[in-house]
Amino acid sequence: MLDLASHWPICEVAPENWNPDDPADIAALTSLGESTTLLLHSLSLNVLGPAPLFSTVQRVRKWSGILGLKLVTDHFCWSATEDHSLGVFVPPVEDVGIMQKKVRALKEVIGVMLGLENICLSSDDPAFNVDYHRALAQVSRAEEIPVLLDLENLRLDAMASGLSPIELLSFYDEVEVCGYHVAGSTAGYPVLDTHDQAVPDETLRLLRRCLVSKPGPVIYERDYALDLTEIDEEVRRIAAFVEADGGPL
Repeated sequence: MLDLASHWPICEVAPENWNPDDPADIAALTSLGESTTLLLHSLSLNVLGPAPLFSTVQRVRKWSGILGLKLVTDHFCWSATEDHSLGVFVPPVEDVGIMQKKVRALKEVIGVMLGLENICLSSDDPAFNVDYHRALAQVSRAEEIPVLLDLENLRLDAMASGLSPIELLSFYDEVEVCGYHVAGSTAGYPVLDTHDQAVPDETLRLLRRCLVSKPGPVIYERDYALDLTEIDEEVRRIAAFVEADGGPL
């Protein structure tokens, strides 16, 4: 996987998956950073939870220093509670003012710029979906934080709730975007972003639309079905889809 990744222009690194005190991990990521642009994408800063996870904050700070990275992204949600371990994503239930204070407090402790990603809400409630995307856009503007726009999550939110993906995308018209996630998901209920399929054409059309006005790095997310040949072919398909319309990737 490291060898394959070295041939791509941009790759994300999850700080939770690498030990900044392990010389082998340092050597692996330093070497990868010499052949590609690395982005730092966290999974457990617990942006809207009671407090960020101290261990994750420490890893983010260490890896940003080792790799010279000035931005870390994470999800606009809870990623842990007192009763649930890491990985249980709970959408925000508080008012926007409280969310802004939590985001502001996190910015102060991580030591690098913060970016926020929209999650897959797995909700068929149109009002809930609209409120979430509106809140993320509002916090982004108020706190001057860019959004890592996950277009597959946005497509799934629209599909589950009967909304138009263009309507949800419109909330981010006035927001700075630091990059895009695309993926493919297995159909099921509840609607989940399973990251185990090829990217749907609808998601790629959203990507092409976004890149026209807001160019940025594009990351293909793939979990579980980790066939390297298939992943490499999919990355090439994504690039070809965008470039066929003259847009950058």
